[in-house]
Amino acid sequence: MNDLSIDIGYKSINHYGEQLCGDTVAVAQQENGDRIIVLADGLRSGVKASILSTLTSKIISTMMAEGMPLEECVHTIAATLPISSEYDVAYSTFTIMHIKDNESLELIQYENPRVILIRDFAATDYEMIEHVIDGKKIYRSEIKLQEDDMFIAMSDGCPGANIDLSYNKDWTEADIASFMETIAPVGYPAKTLATILVEECNKLYGGKPIDDATACIIRVIKRAQVNLLFGPPTSRDDCDRMMSLFFSKAVTEPAPGVKPYNALQVAGRDIYVREGCYNCHSQMIRPFRAETERYGHYSVAGESVYDHPFQWGSKRTGPDLARVGGRYSDEWHRIHLLNPRDVVPESNMPAFPWLARNKVDAEATVAHMKALRKVGTPYSDEEIAKAPEMLANKSELDAVIAYLQGLGLALKNVR
Repeated sequence: MNDLSIDIGYKSINHYGEQLCGDTVAVAQQENGDRIIVLADGLRSGVKASILSTLTSKIISTMMAEGMPLEECVHTIAATLPISSEYDVAYSTFTIMHIKDNESLELIQYENPRVILIRDFAATDYEMIEHVIDGKKIYRSEIKLQEDDMFIAMSDGCPGANIDLSYNKDWTEADIASFMETIAPVGYPAKTLATILVEECNKLYGGKPIDDATACIIRVIKRAQVNLLFGPPTSRDDCDRMMSLFFSKAVTEPAPGVKPYNALQVAGRDIYVREGCYNCHSQMIRPFRAETERYGHYSVAGESVYDHPFQWGSKRTGPDLARVGGRYSDEWHRIHLLNPRDVVPESNMPAFPWLARNKVDAEATVAHMKALRKVGTPYSDEEIAKAPEMLANKSELDAVIAYLQGLGLALKNVR
């Protein structure tokens, strides 16, 4: 095992008016830890396409996880899936990405758009070897992995996305590669990258996709070192000193004015974490003059006692957000999240238009508040009972704004 790690994320949108997506992504793991990702695209869209793609992805991922050869997988697919009377074929198209010991990627492609490889933040070509199995042309590649590699697998609803039935010649696979090159250096998680790509396709469709569209992205990242402190240490005095810090009131009790997040803020924080905002925005003002003059009083532990997970120490590509609360209006945040360049022209932050469309999951938020209470957040029964009322008809955008507007208020005017 090397020092590389694999981040996998995917996102789909349905054909407009369809309840089910005709694309399916399945992830399986072999006994040795190797992972297999299958993106299958069923014929057309809707229920039948969903069944086709689900069968294809599950059969292939399960069989390959058991170590069966590709030829046997393809034979099984051909024998299992029904024949289309219109096209006289029995298939959904598929892309298989087999990660071997985090060192190499076996890539198997059948009639899906060619997988894009971004290496050193630029689209890179790779060898594809043709195999014919049961009359089907299968393309196989073996690629040695490098840090910062990005593999972009897509269904055919991504390239050519257009507001009408014509193929968009300005949104080919090469155009998609160029688009992803611009955001590759930022370091977004794979899930966020896949969402950005699919939402761009949705925008080209005018919000009414004429095909299912799915992107599945693999990022190769460096394995991070984690230092675990366990003892006892050589000196008992060191043990006493360290344990006293763990239980000091300064780090376990809230600072004056710090209150638990309300239900809408809890939902907003969950969305903030889900969308990977912490990859670019820290919430930790260091005690240096340059930072305190820009952001305000340095962060203290008592401000974050209700934060699970903790947000200190994250990478800072964008500005620190520890004291962003009240600095801008709600409307400014709304515009910034929907299209950052409308308020900050030089911004490289992605847009999050789906937040305005998605409603807050009240049931999940209530469950999270109950879990937070078990680890020490003093929510009352009444606060939890009133949460659904507070969240009624609220969008995810409303929730994120409420969360941001509550950050750092306790020490906002302290220098």
